[in-house]
Amino acid sequence: MAYYSYNNTKVLINGDLIYANKADISMNTDLSPNYFEGDRTSLEHSAVGGTKGNLSISYFLTGADPLKKYVTKEKDVITGNFAGLFFNSGYLTSLNFNASPHAPVSVEAKIDFYGNLLGTFTPTTEQIPSNKVLVFSDAKINESGIGKDKIKDLTYSYSSEIKPNYVEGDINPSNIRFLKKYSNLSMNTYGISGELDYKGKDISIDIQLNNSTGIAEKYKVEGPLLSRKTSSQAGEKISSNISVTQNFIDEKPNVTSLTTSGNAMALGGEGFEIHGSNLTNVTSMVVGDRRVDNLKIVSDVKVSGHLAEDTLPGSQIVHVNAFGGNDTSQTITVGDAGL
Repeated sequence: MAYYSYNNTKVLINGDLIYANKADISMNTDLSPNYFEGDRTSLEHSAVGGTKGNLSISYFLTGADPLKKYVTKEKDVITGNFAGLFFNSGYLTSLNFNASPHAPVSVEAKIDFYGNLLGTFTPTTEQIPSNKVLVFSDAKINESGIGKDKIKDLTYSYSSEIKPNYVEGDINPSNIRFLKKYSNLSMNTYGISGELDYKGKDISIDIQLNNSTGIAEKYKVEGPLLSRKTSSQAGEKISSNISVTQNFIDEKPNVTSLTTSGNAMALGGEGFEIHGSNLTNVTSMVVGDRRVDNLKIVSDVKVSGHLAEDTLPGSQIVHVNAFGGNDTSQTITVGDAGL
């Protein structure tokens, strides 16, 4: 029997090599024992759900985080390969890291997938390039709402709840429901304050991880201050812990331009398009006080729709609403159809 060590397990995410210092891949069935009238024991089991697996991985960052984009694009499918064992339909369900001075940036993540693993275990040995691992001493933290407190260390975490839906007779889910998701940032500082409004206090914290060429990756949390704790211990400086949770994760829509269907002055019922970025999760648009009809998400950079027939004439603000926030930067000139 052959034995293998950690340097025989190459880990790939979407075909890209991950600098992992730890990886676990697991599979679980969903079985229930069958009991018959008068029996206290069961010799048979029936499946009440499909097979579920997950890949838990801890990896060092040398540049952009290969999984961070799935925090906002959680519906995008992830493929994974663990030394030849692979899956084709994974989804990011958690991502977190702890930050302290001089420590390397090590991220822990979990990817859930459904169905059986494919392939066969194929041990390989590969020389890892001598890329410089990012360290938190090179990070820059921009904050709003916590004052001038000196930061001791911090913890960032992201969690997403998903649920598979099955159709009768299928062993793999027909679709995935994406439920609650949130990000949290817990920070230890040397500031001392008892201030905590009963309605919370709006906080924004932006963590920039830098390398020799500039910003390598960014993480941001903005939301109400949920808790504050001040601690004193013999031989240690007095410190405070604050916790901020963000319950919307998507990027705020950014609208840069608007085009009509040919006329400089649009009329009620006519089509128009908005252009920009982060438009995939737009939920509605309102022009003036009228909801836009036939809303269509064309891509992450373009959304189309038709003005309501009774849209009021004149210069009207275009309200673009999405899971990550709103944009009101554009206006459209609506003509009077009666003229």
